[in-house]
Amino acid sequence: MRKILIQLLAILLSLFIRKKEEKLIVLYFDGEKFLFNTRIFFKYLINVSKYDVKYIINDRKKREDLEKKYGKKFLSMDNLKEIKKILKAKAWLVDGGFPIKTPFNHKDRVLINFWHGSPIKHIGLDGYSGINKMRVWLQLKMFSSRYNGFFIISPRVKEIFKKTFLLEEDKIKLLGQPRNDLLFKKNDRKIILEKLYLNLPEYKKVILYAPTYRGNYGGKIIETKYFPFEDFDKENFELFLKENKILFLVRNHHLDRIKFDETEQIKLLGNEKVEDISEILNIFDILISDYSGMVFDYLQLKKPMLFLPYDLKEYEKNTGIYFNYEKVSPGPKPKNYFEFKNEINKLLNNKKYYLKERREMENYFNQIGDGNCKRAFDFLEKELKK
Repeated sequence: MRKILIQLLAILLSLFIRKKEEKLIVLYFDGEKFLFNTRIFFKYLINVSKYDVKYIINDRKKREDLEKKYGKKFLSMDNLKEIKKILKAKAWLVDGGFPIKTPFNHKDRVLINFWHGSPIKHIGLDGYSGINKMRVWLQLKMFSSRYNGFFIISPRVKEIFKKTFLLEEDKIKLLGQPRNDLLFKKNDRKIILEKLYLNLPEYKKVILYAPTYRGNYGGKIIETKYFPFEDFDKENFELFLKENKILFLVRNHHLDRIKFDETEQIKLLGNEKVEDISEILNIFDILISDYSGMVFDYLQLKKPMLFLPYDLKEYEKNTGIYFNYEKVSPGPKPKNYFEFKNEINKLLNNKKYYLKERREMENYFNQIGDGNCKRAFDFLEKELKK
């Protein structure tokens, strides 16, 4: 209720606050987290630009922690003075919705939506039904025409974004994702992992297992099944990992109640350890996932992937998928534990295994490589000067 009242107050204020601060740029993910493209572009802006750059974080403790690192560059929607400042910003840069859901007072404001990757599953309007779909349609109708740019990484997804966000074609910009610049940043894996974990075993390869959060369908929470094999043998898998000197990290969603304990070779890599996985995605030798858009980012690393779509039919029915899943998942899909181990071995020891399929998908979905922040900055500057 409090959030609703704050939004109503902010919308009312937007009717009266007209004058913009020409150098003020505000970035926003969801008001609670410092994540994804807005996080990376924020860090880029404060280093290269002359603008007054602010990021919206409502949690006081989190804001104080971030200010120790970056300075007084954070605003809150819980403060009337700071709400007014947000409304005076010359530019809003977002990963999803606007910080203030107002259709008013955007005439002289630059609005850019980076989104957060290319989708496998349904997004935007396609992710809703019934009365909720009508509600989202009305919101999108109010805001979609006001964008200066809605960023994508491939022309192959243009029609999806156009339809599901009610966008005019000229608003969709093939300029990439700022966070993907991190894929090309040099990371020291040993240093990163030693900061995250104490007393690691000997390892030569590191695998990331990052399944998609299933969510709530019809009022029922669908929990993710980790290692979804009837014949899964945890002790045997631990031995397999140890013999092959593999460190296996599980990226569990913070809402998932994961049902296994850490071992010497298997460690959890939740948000409390690494809030934004983009920062270290390039340190892994294999990515294991299912329906996550993360696979499109990982393709750019030219490394192998393995898929565990154990509930594909249910997921297609409940959430929806845009593509032929078999074609957009360039890696093996083991049906049992024996195949699972065997496929991991093949991926680690045969560089040509599924290489052709990965190249085809990379060419299909990734038309943009490095230099995403620079392209975004050039576009922002051009729009600000209009």
